[in-house]
Amino acid sequence: MKLVPAEGNLQLQRALGHAYVTTLVDIFVKHFDILMVVADVLQTLVQPNPPDLREKLEGIYNTYRDVDKEGNVVIPDHVGKLIETLEKLYRQNDEIITYQRGAIVELLGHKLICPRYGVNDSCSNSRRFVDEQGKDITIQEMDVAALSDSRRQVEAYECKMRSNKLDRDDCEDLKEVVKASKQRGYRANVGVISFDVDKIVRNKLRRLDAPNHIKPYGLESLGKLQNSPFD
Repeated sequence: MKLVPAEGNLQLQRALGHAYVTTLVDIFVKHFDILMVVADVLQTLVQPNPPDLREKLEGIYNTYRDVDKEGNVVIPDHVGKLIETLEKLYRQNDEIITYQRGAIVELLGHKLICPRYGVNDSCSNSRRFVDEQGKDITIQEMDVAALSDSRRQVEAYECKMRSNKLDRDDCEDLKEVVKASKQRGYRANVGVISFDVDKIVRNKLRRLDAPNHIKPYGLESLGKLQNSPFD
């Protein structure tokens, strides 16, 4: 069982390395509480220069504002950087915004999961699982996937800004990862990473008749992925 690069989408690959995407994800990883506030912005605003952007950014500003000893209104540096980056992101064209919004979810999954793996393991965005003969185990790419032979464990996640974009094919691939892992004596943890709340992700999985081992990682549960699900 191996992880190999998927062809993927070139524009999404570029978006994963874009400065706006990496800046926002780094902020989320270090200040996880702010993701609950910003998720609404990224979920609902999809067009360039959206009319609601200023109001939503002012809401973030007011949530974190404070007054120093001299009576000046101040906000934490990371909040100022976040607001500035969101303003720049939404000055781009529709297509770039779409890919960067999707890349934020995928890169966040990578940043939470991959630090738990070492140099002899595999963990990355946009990977496919293949068997020992190179035959596909998963048809589509896995948005985030990890494989450790030494620990005999596997992880695979689909990443969706909104879980309503999840489909049966996504679930089928996650099921195949679990099946192939069990056949080889590996432990597997699979799920859906989304900026929806857990309940919405869970309900979507139920509507798709997904098995219980496909776990919902919505806003309340995302932080758990910083720790091994096998401990």
